[in-house]
Amino acid sequence: MSGAMNIIDYIGQMPAPNKLLRPVLAARFELRSLDRCFCKGDTVLKGNEQFSGRVVSGALADVVGRNSCQPVITELYLPNELFNLDGIIIQGKRSEIISLSNSLVELVSHDDIQALLCRHPELNAYLWRASLTNTFRQERWLAQITSRSVSERLAYLICDMFTRFGRSGNLHGNSIPMPLLQKQVAMMIGCSDIHANRLIGELRREGLIEWRDGLVSIHNWHQLAHHGGFEFGQPPAMRLARSGRFSDRRSIIHRRQARTGDGA
Repeated sequence: MSGAMNIIDYIGQMPAPNKLLRPVLAARFELRSLDRCFCKGDTVLKGNEQFSGRVVSGALADVVGRNSCQPVITELYLPNELFNLDGIIIQGKRSEIISLSNSLVELVSHDDIQALLCRHPELNAYLWRASLTNTFRQERWLAQITSRSVSERLAYLICDMFTRFGRSGNLHGNSIPMPLLQKQVAMMIGCSDIHANRLIGELRREGLIEWRDGLVSIHNWHQLAHHGGFEFGQPPAMRLARSGRFSDRRSIIHRRQARTGDGA
């Protein structure tokens, strides 16, 4: 199925330099997009395919050496995030983008993107900033891999995924859908499947998380973020109780009413 993908949506809802410019861009600039559904394990893009896109639902991963004995996941792409922007410039990438779950994506050809940029060069800054966002995220993760213990990498990964799912409105209370299998988590943090399973069990026993039925729940954000050295923001649209456990605004109000005797 094909459609029209608005350039503002495509670049990940990045702020315009002038708020008055946003409706103008929204009305003027559209890219022809292809909506594609992928099952878990499907290849979305090979290294030489000239497409970029946006994750509508599900999750994707950039994998190097998929058919080797030691494949490496170098990046995750979660809902409303862009993928393969660097492919517009870099030719012959060796990685593949695969679907980690049942996913819906919007694909746009590089020829269409480049033609649009030729007609409207002012949009180069938007795509440049979106590409830098992906690069910055990869650099942060590389710093974690090289400087922290495996347990700290796991805590960082969970916090990072939690905030990214939150930005796209995919929080379920204090939980996120976990698209990664434990063996894929092991690939991300650089350890064996058995070691990853043991580390997840340790975080459970410490009361920091619960990992069950495809959902990961965070019970103590402050402690988990501190353990992983995660300093890039708390989950949006959430409030933290004094104990450090997640509570939404309604729960906090109800507890206050109960203490003061104002509740029903």
